[in-house]
Amino acid sequence: MKPITLAIFFGMAVTAESAQNGQFIYAAQDDGTVRVYDINSTHAWVKTLSVFPGLCDARGIAVAAPTHRLYTMFNSPGQGHVACVDLRTDKVLWDHVIHSAVDRGDVTPDGKTLYVPSYEGLSNSPYEFVVDAITGNVISTIAMPIKTHDTICSLDGTKVFMENKSSDARIRTVSTATNQVIATTAKFAGVVQPFAVNGKNTFVIADVIGIYGFQYANLTTGQVLGTARFVGTTWRDPGITHPHGIGMTPNEHEAWVCDRGTGNHFVHVFDISALPPRENHLITVTNDNPHWLTFTIDGRYCYVAGAKNAGRNTDIVSTATYARVGIIPPSEDLLEVDFTNGVVTAVGSQFGVGRASAAPTPTPTPAPSVVRINCGGPAYTDSLGQLWSADNSFVGGSTKTYSPTQSVSGTPDAKLYQSERYAQQLIYNITVPNGSYNVTFSFAEMYFNAAGNRVFSVSLEGQTVLQDLDIWALVGQFAALQRTFKVTVNNGVLNIVGTASVNNAQLAAVEVTPSTGN
Repeated sequence: MKPITLAIFFGMAVTAESAQNGQFIYAAQDDGTVRVYDINSTHAWVKTLSVFPGLCDARGIAVAAPTHRLYTMFNSPGQGHVACVDLRTDKVLWDHVIHSAVDRGDVTPDGKTLYVPSYEGLSNSPYEFVVDAITGNVISTIAMPIKTHDTICSLDGTKVFMENKSSDARIRTVSTATNQVIATTAKFAGVVQPFAVNGKNTFVIADVIGIYGFQYANLTTGQVLGTARFVGTTWRDPGITHPHGIGMTPNEHEAWVCDRGTGNHFVHVFDISALPPRENHLITVTNDNPHWLTFTIDGRYCYVAGAKNAGRNTDIVSTATYARVGIIPPSEDLLEVDFTNGVVTAVGSQFGVGRASAAPTPTPTPAPSVVRINCGGPAYTDSLGQLWSADNSFVGGSTKTYSPTQSVSGTPDAKLYQSERYAQQLIYNITVPNGSYNVTFSFAEMYFNAAGNRVFSVSLEGQTVLQDLDIWALVGQFAALQRTFKVTVNNGVLNIVGTASVNNAQLAAVEVTPSTGN
């Protein structure tokens, strides 16, 4: 659906769509906006909400389903803001300065209370704020060590977990009924960084400064149970190691942990279904110093953000295949929000929290949907009014754009063929629900003017469907060529591979539609 301009707030445009349905990622940006992506349409951009008029330091994001409210925490010079957006209208309801700076807070599942840290960089604020989530007014504070940082509300709404960047090196549990500390862990081996808790509020995994790996603890007894160290990589930078970014899959079977340091563009995956944890996968991501990660509610995808303020894209990784399947623009402040007829039905978390035995039933994974990608080019609405998303879901390759005045025979939509992605091995990993699909490839030979200069084969899900394709030999130059094939996807990722025997494989566009017949 094509986005439309909705209104102007704080002098900036907001775009929106009517009667939102589906599963979406809401990602806060340092330009004061929140961008929205459709999980089930290859994470295509849907709209942008404007929250703050100018550059800022985004610190966190949270959503409460019962009240349909989104909260962003962000800092501008000398001001720590919390802003509230009504997701039914996309209107900013309020934007309050809570303190001189704030950090990554959270909202209780009932949407009544926000818990907001007083910022990791402040040594004069030994407390955390309790904020009325409806009005934005500060209700009280909770005494804490200085430099309060990541704060997680439990999925059952009974507890809040808080860490700080001081030498205290502990995680505290607060009762939401009394706003009093009811439990404190033993000291970890160093300053606690990001952490994640399980759905029963009994187990925590945590990044710890000085540990090249992570530590884990029992939240009931407070005992730090052990240390799991990275396998197969090495910390090479000067100084002490400081991993940042950790989460557990919603089913609590695995811990995913960001590596850190020059050349260490990895996420380590550990089996935590039994202790001690055991590393079983090493995932390569696009950035050194990956800095944050979280998951969709159903655990299909993990989002791995690059180093903070580095302008690096956020990788989308399939948890089924451990393969990187796409990117969205930079953000480490993101979470899932599900809608049915414009009503918020389920919300994820900016934290990679476990959901076993505690999570509300998430919105079911939807039926297969249509995907259209303009390979190598921008978003485009074709002659039938169908929206083609900008190029996405590729792995490597290069792009080329041809003159917009160049005609292409055999199609009313020349623009789709005036750009291409090419490579000796051209790969697309398109995220789709499991099911049967018709995949239509669009090709045009826009570069060579004779046969034999480009020859390649194409496979779908590992099966060759086009062998020794020579576009020019079939239709000549500047002419559209389409081929359609049926395929079944069983792991949530449609894999397309073009392999060249002469020059490069190329694609102008690809369309994926549910198959309804035999």
